[in-house]
Amino acid sequence: MSKQNSEKVILRNGDDQYVVLGTLGQGTYGRVLYARTEHGEAVAIKVIHKFKLYRQRKGRDMLLNEQRIMRRLTECGREFLVPLLASWDDSRNVYLVMPMYYESLLDRLRRRPLDADEIDLYIAELVVALNNLHACGVMHRDIKPENIFIDPSGHLAIGDFGLSCTDGLSVDSSSKGDKSEAHKERRGPVAYKLAGTPGYFAPEVLTFARSRGYDCNADIWSMGMVIFEMVLGRSRPLYDALNAKDLARQMMLGTLPWNNIIDVELRDLLSKMLRYNPKGRWTSEQLKSHPFFAGIDWAKLEERGYQPAQLPPFPKYNSHRTSVRFSTFHLEIADSQLEPDHVFAQMLEDTRNEADHKQPFVFRRRTQQAQDILHEDVDGVAPPPYPGTCGVLLLTAG
Repeated sequence: MSKQNSEKVILRNGDDQYVVLGTLGQGTYGRVLYARTEHGEAVAIKVIHKFKLYRQRKGRDMLLNEQRIMRRLTECGREFLVPLLASWDDSRNVYLVMPMYYESLLDRLRRRPLDADEIDLYIAELVVALNNLHACGVMHRDIKPENIFIDPSGHLAIGDFGLSCTDGLSVDSSSKGDKSEAHKERRGPVAYKLAGTPGYFAPEVLTFARSRGYDCNADIWSMGMVIFEMVLGRSRPLYDALNAKDLARQMMLGTLPWNNIIDVELRDLLSKMLRYNPKGRWTSEQLKSHPFFAGIDWAKLEERGYQPAQLPPFPKYNSHRTSVRFSTFHLEIADSQLEPDHVFAQMLEDTRNEADHKQPFVFRRRTQQAQDILHEDVDGVAPPPYPGTCGVLLLTAG
């Protein structure tokens, strides 16, 4: 780290340097800085304080696990996954450099509900993102709106891989007992402990995590819950229980508001994702063949050929007093020491001007049956898929 040009803060990683412009956010173990490279590229730098993280049980293992998985995903070169551009450490901190994302899906839902075409595009991109993730041999285990990010061009990317696992191993894999039978006929990695956010737990995570384990099908359930929230315009989980028993009870009662999903094809798509029996749940590859996606060109989608209807706003960041702790001293950056961000303001304007000349995204037309339902009252609640298969939840969760 060095100070140059009127006290600008510059982070150095070998020959690469990053000019710090402000703070995007701060958490328990560090903060996320807004910076730019020497080539003018906007990046986010996740600064993790070693001492704070390592005090947590298995904190170091979680950090190394996230770095390892992000490197693996970057090497895979798949779209719609947050890549790791660079990483290094010093005596105090670990630095992870990632592309700049303007907001999370949670931020987007809090601003205003999504319109129909935005929902269609985001569902398709989520399916591709999860398919790419699983194709790289990674199970995420914490799919939720907060961990889905929106880039400057309006496309989604799945990130935050701290709880992910790969190759059948995770940071909390148990060695108790012989679980070789549990791995048979499983898809991808298998995990054996609760991990993630309760409102997005798949039923098998609650019931069989310690005995049989669970695989990538658990991510499919979580994605279905996220899509449900997008459609309903919610910014909080549909299952809001505070403990495992209450969550299991909500699942057993089948409290999902199926009657609020008026699009017949979308309701059927969600029913394939939210089956209580993980063996009957559709994989991300199977979901791509669903009639909901009948009009989409998957190759074009992978190339980001569809233009989102809305672009995210430029992110808010604190440049008034950005406090960064480095290995040898504490430096505070006053607002007057930061250069005006003309480069990125122009980049944002160019992106919006380019988008104005593209046709808004529409890859499907709703069926006549779905259009008719828009003008009818839907009575009753659709039963949960595979009814009755979750009756063991209350007996095993706790």
